[in-house]
Amino acid sequence: MKNIFLFLLLLAGLTVSAQQRRTLHQTFDLEGIEGIELKLVDSCTVETWAGATLLVEITVEMWVGEEEYKTDAPESIFKHFLEKGRYQLSGTLEGGKILRIQSKDAQRAIIRSPKGGVCNESVHVRIMAPEDFKKTGDHSWRKV
Repeated sequence: MKNIFLFLLLLAGLTVSAQQRRTLHQTFDLEGIEGIELKLVDSCTVETWAGATLLVEITVEMWVGEEEYKTDAPESIFKHFLEKGRYQLSGTLEGGKILRIQSKDAQRAIIRSPKGGVCNESVHVRIMAPEDFKKTGDHSWRKV
């Protein structure tokens, strides 16, 4: 009887699912860059570090259902959007000295689950900027 209870407990643990979650990383070379401008569609925090490059960490979660009743979004859908670069950032030079970092997919369409319902997303961007860049505006940093 004890073994059956243990087996059922283990089986129940295997059927519990959490939302899909991945952490993506990108780096941007700041050689010759005097300023950084951010134009992101996701929540973002910026911290400083002792390095010379701009480090980006993007945490993405996807689920189906309301906040209190989350279930796994289909892994195939999640992987598809990861591979297509939906959450990636791109960098362009403005005037040769300002690096503009922007969301690659700035107008994200709603994702529908094959079983009906909407796949919800949570995306947070954490940026590590070199210590010699100081904040000069809501979304801008300049080298000092």
